[in-house]
Amino acid sequence: METPSTAQYQQLVRMMDAFVAGEGRSRDFVKKMEDKLAACGLDDDDQFSDLQLVLAMFGPETGSRRGRLLVSECRHALRLLRERL
Repeated sequence: METPSTAQYQQLVRMMDAFVAGEGRSRDFVKKMEDKLAACGLDDDDQFSDLQLVLAMFGPETGSRRGRLLVSECRHALRLLRERL
């Protein structure tokens, strides 16, 4: 199995930073973030399971509570990812 590159992790970090900053809040952007998480091989990592769940629940009808939950999970994931870089 091919290991994800540092560039892939950095791209995921940039996407999460953008989401936390209030940019890229569309379902398409969140789907790309979800896909990048899988491309980095983090979809099988238990440390990111809560993030995966919230990403999957994010949609057009998502209320502010779920949006805040995703921001919180992104912040937690960012801390973990930055430790790996």
